[in-house]
Amino acid sequence: MFRRLFVFMLLFFITFGVGVYPIEAQEPEQLVFVPIITTQAYIGKGYIIAPHMYKWRFDGQDDYVSVPRSDILNVRSITLEALVKPCSFLTGENPILDRNNYYAFGFRDGRLWSWLRLPTTHRTSSTVETGKWYYFVVTFANGVRKHYLNSQLDAEWNEDADELEVYDAVRMIIGANANDLDTEQKPPSYFFNGYISFVRVYNRALTNSEISTNYNSHVINASGLVLFLDPTFFNGTHYVDLSGYGNHGVPYNGVERVEDENKWLWIVQDATNDDYVHLKWFPRGWVVRFRYGGEVVKEVVIASDDVVVSGLSLPAEYTIEAGYYVYLSPVSLSAYTDKASLQLNESVYIYFEPRNMTGFMSGLEVIASIVKPDSTVVNLTMVEDPYSEVYYCLFNDTDLVGTYQVKVFTEIFGILVEARTSFEVGTLEQRLDEIVGKIENSTNTILSHISSINDTLLDVNATLSRQINVTYEELKSMIEGLEAKLVAMNNSLTELRDLLLSVKDTLEAHNVSVEEYLSRLNTTIEQINNLCLELESLSSTTLEEVEDTQVVLEAVKEISVSIRDVTYVVAEISTDIKSLVQEQTGYIQNQLLISLVIVFMLGVLFVASFKAAKHTIQNTLEKKRFVKRK
Repeated sequence: MFRRLFVFMLLFFITFGVGVYPIEAQEPEQLVFVPIITTQAYIGKGYIIAPHMYKWRFDGQDDYVSVPRSDILNVRSITLEALVKPCSFLTGENPILDRNNYYAFGFRDGRLWSWLRLPTTHRTSSTVETGKWYYFVVTFANGVRKHYLNSQLDAEWNEDADELEVYDAVRMIIGANANDLDTEQKPPSYFFNGYISFVRVYNRALTNSEISTNYNSHVINASGLVLFLDPTFFNGTHYVDLSGYGNHGVPYNGVERVEDENKWLWIVQDATNDDYVHLKWFPRGWVVRFRYGGEVVKEVVIASDDVVVSGLSLPAEYTIEAGYYVYLSPVSLSAYTDKASLQLNESVYIYFEPRNMTGFMSGLEVIASIVKPDSTVVNLTMVEDPYSEVYYCLFNDTDLVGTYQVKVFTEIFGILVEARTSFEVGTLEQRLDEIVGKIENSTNTILSHISSINDTLLDVNATLSRQINVTYEELKSMIEGLEAKLVAMNNSLTELRDLLLSVKDTLEAHNVSVEEYLSRLNTTIEQINNLCLELESLSSTTLEEVEDTQVVLEAVKEISVSIRDVTYVVAEISTDIKSLVQEQTGYIQNQLLISLVIVFMLGVLFVASFKAAKHTIQNTLEKKRFVKRK
């Protein structure tokens, strides 16, 4: 029985601005298999199957992997093989692998390069670029050296020796120049900056066909393989050599092992001498399934780094799936429209977003349809956003009004998921009424801030009438309280501005211009921000210089009177504007303009009253200082 490895809650939703409408689940919780890596390959006795899931990141500063001295690495014919992505090049040598004074390969001044213990040691071929992956292979046998780039022959040379001169090097270095003396290990140099997915060394020259198969199918002939290191084969201290010869790699100075965006399965032929298939270096808890003729004939749970598989009919061609089981929770759906997309009542964006399954939802085939209020069915073409696992489409309908039914179908991990929802779009008048209502609510909030400030000032006056001597701390608290409420009112003005911006196009399409109001709002918000800074400066510096706080309290009284006057003026203005607009415009524009004019008159008068109060405070303080000097 499989244990739960991951428990995901899958949520789908389609985006509309009228509200949220959840629906019941369409499927019960189900255990489903998630294939992460799939391949089709011929499998025989003694084969090893292993995943490639990680790559090395060498920083070009001091990172390297070291392989100790080994007689099995003393070869006369050779194949050097690696998949690499250089990020930058040094001047001179940039080794991928180096067995000092014996054999090496990598890059030299941005070109493919190899060094072999031959009369002519160095050879270079094609120029390559940084930031790209390259499959680079060097072979030498019977006096012929070859370079391969992405499985294609890149260059060939006839050398003056038929085989390599054997040299018992101290060690092998991956990602740098070994730099050793004959019997002494020295610090490496010429560090490689980039990524390496794997390295292999053979004691023979691979054929063109074998190189092509290695590159395109990841099927490896183990004959002559003396070193096979992949960052996936890591036991916590070193990278294990899959060749079986124990040429393990030890990382130094923080070589990074990062997940590779490209994953595949290695099929290593004739790697063991038994009659079984070996599954090596799969994550614990994963499941490997073997399909034959479309049916799963074998399923193996990974419990160690080497799992022996028996019971397969060998040799035969299988589809191999490696992954894990998850519990797919009940599917739910919610819906709403993006109000900003409701332009001229003719079109709306519909969104489809799978939730909590990040990394699995890309590339889905999403089939959607919508039933219009007149029962007409329209098929929707959902497009995936390239930057996220979100699918969307633009639905156009002349006179977009009424109730719409939405159906969505997709297949997730082999399960067909169907979800339904509905949404309503009101008439143009209803939608504009809703916009006006929001603006009215915003203005009411601003009026409540004015009322709150008036209440604060009344408390200040009450304090003055009960107590002649007010401490500096109390005075500072009063001023800071007024400043905080002014900031709160400014935040509400900002929200009103943002609301107008969101509906600007829709309103202007129906002859309601808000451009002037937006300009005034920006000016008012900036003025209040400056006033808040001045109040903060007044409370933290000037007040500390005042010995008698009574003069400042008197100035606060004047502020109270000014604000109270503002409320009277606003009442008169709102009545006059309402009468004027009702005579010249319809109800919708009427409601909108009344709300906006009230807010702007409040803002302008409120800023003016505070500036007057600040001026009074400063004049009084100057007089106080003058009296003290006399």
